[in-house]
Amino acid sequence: MLGIMEAAVDILEKAGETFSSRPHFIMGPQVAPKVKPMQINESAILMHDYLTKEGSSKQHKILRRYTASLMFYMGYGRRVTSLDDPLCVAHDQEEEFNHIRTMASKGVLIKYPYFPSTKVPGQFSLESWPMLLWLPHPLQWFRHEPEKHQDTNTRLYTTAMNEAAGIGTTTTALEIAILAMLHYPECLQRVKAEIDAVVGKDRMPIFEDQQSLPYLGAFIRETLRWRLVTLAGIAYSSTQGYTYKGMLIPKDASVYANAAEIMKDPAVFPEGEKFIPERFWETGVILNYRFGCFGFGRRMCPGMHVELQSMYIVIARLIWAYDVLPVTINGNPYIPDKNDFTYGLVSYPANLKFQLVPRSEKHREIIIADA
Repeated sequence: MLGIMEAAVDILEKAGETFSSRPHFIMGPQVAPKVKPMQINESAILMHDYLTKEGSSKQHKILRRYTASLMFYMGYGRRVTSLDDPLCVAHDQEEEFNHIRTMASKGVLIKYPYFPSTKVPGQFSLESWPMLLWLPHPLQWFRHEPEKHQDTNTRLYTTAMNEAAGIGTTTTALEIAILAMLHYPECLQRVKAEIDAVVGKDRMPIFEDQQSLPYLGAFIRETLRWRLVTLAGIAYSSTQGYTYKGMLIPKDASVYANAAEIMKDPAVFPEGEKFIPERFWETGVILNYRFGCFGFGRRMCPGMHVELQSMYIVIARLIWAYDVLPVTINGNPYIPDKNDFTYGLVSYPANLKFQLVPRSEKHREIIIADA
């Protein structure tokens, strides 16, 4: 497990020919520009959904619909147009399993009707009468329930793989950005001032504005560094033995870049727990540094460029269109705990609540018109 930036770069990049084994994916930087028109359209619909679909309970689903629609359009040529789409429903069920893991880690026991171990008719009869296993299979009623749930488990596993393939990762990265806006409003105001100066109030931001918004770019990079979507990333496999600083990494070893530690490596990111966009803006050495959250070397995340485009267009338009504010609970502003994340293949903010208020009537009119 690699835990510092120097080791990750030395092993996974400089010795990339050794640690390059992983399946290839039909995706990469050459695809990203072709996706921009879809991201423009879907982000405009996203802004409209935030305006018309009220309730903090829907905010996560609204954002998920955007990322799911984008990924399925790229892969299958179809959009996800509704929160009731079967894909969104399947993701909701997968998240309930993640919720079970999270609650269990906190000592809370929850009984779910579709959780096989908590609802199997006849399970205690089988313990008392093991000879029931001698019955012909059609008469073994106690097997029916777990067999019925086998398809559910397979489907949820497939959904979890989709999480890792871009739907959950992009959604979570955008939610982490919103979490940062709530905790660091001074950074949010600086981004907003930059967008207003470059874009104005007569249109939404577009991709052609990106080079003129350096502080927004720094904010996005710091978001990706500050809180990780996946902590250890995907394993690399060594094709031959390799010695690094006197330590032998044998052939066929699994090597993980521990991004959670690397992105707080004090040699590269001083005060790593703090959210400081300026580290990517004012210091030239770090400005163009690689993002450990996307991996290293020849097996970096193939969807990195598409995700960065989504991060830019959604965050730019969200800040242009809305004031991002905390909700009020019992008369007090509620700021979600910045360390409260779910457990699972993709980890997202567990109790993210916020409110979006159109910045003006003119902004509202443009949100409606562009959708």
